[in-house]
Amino acid sequence: FKKEYGLYRVYTLNSIPPKWANMSISYRALLYKHHPIESISEFSAIQGGIASSMLFGTSVCTMVIISCGYASEIHDHSFTLFPDDVGILLGAFGLVTIGTFELDPFNKWMKRFHYFGVFLTMGIFFAFNFQQFSMAYLYPHKYTYARVWYPIFLDCISLGGFLNWQWWLKKGEKYQDELKADKSK
Repeated sequence: FKKEYGLYRVYTLNSIPPKWANMSISYRALLYKHHPIESISEFSAIQGGIASSMLFGTSVCTMVIISCGYASEIHDHSFTLFPDDVGILLGAFGLVTIGTFELDPFNKWMKRFHYFGVFLTMGIFFAFNFQQFSMAYLYPHKYTYARVWYPIFLDCISLGGFLNWQWWLKKGEKYQDELKADKSK
């Protein structure tokens, strides 16, 4: 982070106008200079930006596609509930929850439901890993355990992304502390 660059955290203020439908309207964006945005979720919570609607729209489409797939299997009487099905459904519902409850730092309930959605989304990782490991176990004549390296590889990439995000988060906090120390001099 460099002090001469434009680094802003953006918070959007909302309220319900008097004698209006029970719907909040964005009326102001607060810019906090030299404060980095901490996550993709916080970036997506900026009202008026395309990221907000893309996150929600993509998650709803994912949930609809998964639901249609399960409905088709139920209609054909070929549906059996497995643990990976539960993980996929919970993960898709978690994506919808993340898109619905934005990471608003001023609203504790929005934050709680958002992080609950993040927790549910972990079901996608569980489901994919379960599918790959169980295929090698249930069909040893058709699949080998070599196929489990792919989910392990994806898990490592995801863990690396999470650790990278945490590292940059700490670096952003250090940057803000340095700015506060410079201002107090």
